[in-house]
Amino acid sequence: LTTFHGLKGLEANDVYVVDLEEDIFPNLTQSEQQSSKADMQYVLEESTRLFYVVLTRAKDNLTLYWSNSMPSRYRYMIDSNGSE
Repeated sequence: LTTFHGLKGLEANDVYVVDLEEDIFPNLTQSEQQSSKADMQYVLEESTRLFYVVLTRAKDNLTLYWSNSMPSRYRYMIDSNGSE
């Protein structure tokens, strides 16, 4: 069990990502939510890079869990067929 940041440089046969929900990841602070468009873009780009790290840590299986009521924007980035 580890955080997204803790996965950097590691690999595992199976990776499970839980709580992939918009209010949890990306975890934007109140000041980040109120920042300029340029600053907000930077924060989201950093979150996207971190999510990529997570996706590439699985050797065999990657399993993602999210709530249907508020899935993270990253859930839609990886959905290849556009369905929910």
